[in-house]
Amino acid sequence: MLACTVAVLAACSGGSNTLDTKEVERTIRRQLRKDFTGAPIGATKCPDEIKKKTGKQFTCTAAVSDEPVPITVTQTEQDPGFRALREVAVLDVAKVQDFVQTQYDQQVGVQVTAACAPGKGVLVAKPQTMIPCTVTDSQGTSDTVQVLVSDTSGNIKIATI
Repeated sequence: MLACTVAVLAACSGGSNTLDTKEVERTIRRQLRKDFTGAPIGATKCPDEIKKKTGKQFTCTAAVSDEPVPITVTQTEQDPGFRALREVAVLDVAKVQDFVQTQYDQQVGVQVTAACAPGKGVLVAKPQTMIPCTVTDSQGTSDTVQVLVSDTSGNIKIATI
């Protein structure tokens, strides 16, 4: 699965009493490019005029394959730095579908095709979210399988077949 967490520390510009949010945006984009190689990384937007204060949090929004990905940013003491954390999983839909097809074949003994989030390249989901996938066998019989998002790293498991 598309894994990894955006967790970075970066120095901010010194003399101002406001955080350099453009630097925060650049750092988030760089980390997302590393985490999701090959996926298009779009614009990242953080609020303007964030006062420097250790422990203060705010949310930025990045785009991975045109899907909004919220990033929680916490200011740190490191000059005064920040830490950015992605609190959602970003899942490659094709890989989720392959996983469902393999699990269905192994658990039920029937080969199927799976459709999860038709028309999307990625899914953004919080841990413990259920993703419905439609499976169809060679006879055209369909069923719904629930996929559970386990964590922000993109680990998933079949919840119900």
